[in-house]
Amino acid sequence: MNKLLMYKRVMVIWMQVVGVSMQSISRTVGISFNAVKKMLINAGEACVEYHHQTVRVAHSRLVYCVEFRSFCYSENKNVVENNSFPLGAGDVWM
Repeated sequence: MNKLLMYKRVMVIWMQVVGVSMQSISRTVGISFNAVKKMLINAGEACVEYHHQTVRVAHSRLVYCVEFRSFCYSENKNVVENNSFPLGAGDVWM
């Protein structure tokens, strides 16, 4: 089994952290898409294991929430004008 050099592993993880697509990572680093996918799955599993071992009782006194708006099919103004959209189409708030 071939092992990736450490700088390529770091590059793959860093590129994923900053939001680069897996296909672009594959082309940039010069490794297969499946290798990128497998490495990110392994990194995620390692993070989950670390989290379960280290985080036990986490108490919080303050929770910060952010709301944002998205669309289901279209904006409300376009749904009202056009009745061809399904039920529930329009603005969605989270």
